[in-house]
Amino acid sequence: MEITAEQVRLQLDRLLRSPDFAASARLKDFLRYVCDETLQGQGDQIKAYSIAVTVFGRSENFDPMLDPIVRVEAGKLRKFLERYYLIHTNDPVIIQIPIGTYIPVFTPGNPGSETWASDLESILQIDAKSVTGGPVQETLPVLLLVPPLNLSGNSGYDQLSVGLIEDMLMYMRGTRMLDIRVIPSSSREGDEYINTAATGFIIHGKIQASQSQIRVYISLARARDNSRLWTEKYSCPLSSLDIIEFQEQIARRASSLLMDNYGVISQYLMREVSYLSTTEIDPYDASLYSKIWELTLDWTNFNHALQAEEFGLKADPYNPHLMAELSHLYTADYQFAFNQMPDNLDIGMDLAKLAIARDKKAIPAHLALARNLFVRGSKLALEKKINLVLEKDYLSPHAYCTLGFFTGMALDMERGMQLIEQGFGLNPLQPGYFNLLPFFYHFKKNNYELALREVMQFNAPTNVWDPILRILVYTGLEQPELVQSARNNLYYLEPEFAKKADQILGSTLFAQEHVRLV
Repeated sequence: MEITAEQVRLQLDRLLRSPDFAASARLKDFLRYVCDETLQGQGDQIKAYSIAVTVFGRSENFDPMLDPIVRVEAGKLRKFLERYYLIHTNDPVIIQIPIGTYIPVFTPGNPGSETWASDLESILQIDAKSVTGGPVQETLPVLLLVPPLNLSGNSGYDQLSVGLIEDMLMYMRGTRMLDIRVIPSSSREGDEYINTAATGFIIHGKIQASQSQIRVYISLARARDNSRLWTEKYSCPLSSLDIIEFQEQIARRASSLLMDNYGVISQYLMREVSYLSTTEIDPYDASLYSKIWELTLDWTNFNHALQAEEFGLKADPYNPHLMAELSHLYTADYQFAFNQMPDNLDIGMDLAKLAIARDKKAIPAHLALARNLFVRGSKLALEKKINLVLEKDYLSPHAYCTLGFFTGMALDMERGMQLIEQGFGLNPLQPGYFNLLPFFYHFKKNNYELALREVMQFNAPTNVWDPILRILVYTGLEQPELVQSARNNLYYLEPEFAKKADQILGSTLFAQEHVRLV
């Protein structure tokens, strides 16, 4: 059984947090250091000298022959590890430091011991005893794909009708966007869902043609009453028609608008769930609460989302999407200086790693980890994670915007703008949070009118970033009365802003050159 670096890091976090590993803080630093060096491929550089200087604060004149501290502390550490694994016989990874070396060895533990509920119990103090039987079988909303009717009078377009559904199915399942069950009506499974209460939404449409152009209409309807929720028309001159290319363009555009994290279906579901209390929801509804928070950046909605996610994760501790979303909330607790949870950044990191270990293909989990690295200011690790995610096929518009924001603020503003524009081009219904990047892009170039337009798109009036952006742009536009009004609103929203400014600015702007602008 091959052990991944993620599994080792998860085991290391589990071990260091356990009260049964009663080592001193210095011994924990010892273990963390040798594990990190080994995972980074630098195990051959772990020597008594490097440990003494890096971990124990010894001077550069350290001589292991005269000072046995590393040898003594390594012996203690081996005993602590031995005692820990005598108790925790079901841990999936065993970390040992063999006698005669300081390089740790990672071996498989109990192969069936991926006890996600237990991990969550240690991280969030969730009582997982009642849920250790396995994942909850959620009842996901069902989206039925019905091929558009060919009303053109040209049977040659029949293949376009069928091909559209095939391509939309590929994009919707490939991007792993909104967590919803997508079924083509032409399948046996689809036939079972037609005219049943289980179907939430239906996509249908029609194809028409004139002497000069072809038009395709794609519509979304609510299944229970067939009410139309959305329609878009796609046209192409017959003189330049490439049916395969036209088909792919429609499928990509429609899938992005409908199925993105903040697409048409998600917006509709968020409106419905907003009427429920956090104790009335199921794990799927909990995910929607997090989306409401990210759209508004409102403190009250943050608390609702936090309660909903923790409630949902208690019911389904095996759900990597819920882990990722809860990771996002814990990271945001630090980023926006709400500071409600101790160890918010560390727990956010643990949850993101746990989600990735559970499902390596879950893009939200990788984005949650990237967000945590961004807020921490970990540039190299962030860049590596961004590049890894960008290699994935069929990223959602929201993923492009998220990666664009991190890239632009931390690495390369021009490249970040390209990614954000790519995301907005596929689906403009994105959280206003992403407008911070184009704001600073224009602001740094003294294009204050364009920067003001981004402030208006930010659309989070109860978040401190609204008055912060206004103070900056009104100063540039030389409007002192509006500057003072925005400053008053800032201290109304956050009376302790002066004390929290470094945390709020640094964790969102990343680079000191951006912080200095403020």
